[in-house]
Order: sequence, then structure tokens, then C-alpha cells
Amino acid sequence: MRPLSIRLVALDGYARGVVEDFQSNDERRPVSALRNFYAGELLLGKQCLLNAAPNVDPMEILASKFAPVLKQRGRYRL
Repeated sequence: MRPLSIRLVALDGYARGVVEDFQSNDERRPVSALRNFYAGELLLGKQCLLNAAPNVDPMEILASKFAPVLKQRGRYRL
């Protein structure tokens, strides 16, 4: 099975979360819709970063393999 692109996952989140949540009568749905909207925005931002640097390892761009280490006085290093 081929993995979905970040863009498709973001758009699916919009369709399922935002649209369906706003059509629901459940009072908790507006908060869920907002959460889904911002999650989709973050995913689309990641996709834009990946598109801007097609020849770079995606893990380097998204910094998912880096762990910041907090040092003294609020400074950090990767």
C-alpha cells in the first residue's frame, strides 16, 4: 500500500474534520473543527517546505530526527 502524501492527509483532515464538524449539532464539534483546521495548516506548511527543497532529505527539512537539549539560561542545542 502506497503511503499518502502530507497534502492528501491535510486535505482529508479538512474534509472530514472541519466540514463534518460544522454540520454536527454536538457542542464539542466546533473545538474539534478548529483543531482539525490547524492540524491541516501545519501539514500543508510541511508540504510547502518539502516542495521548496525537493533534493533534500525530508527528515532534514522537517527536523523530525533532531532532539533539542536544553542548556543553562534557556539556550539549547540540537
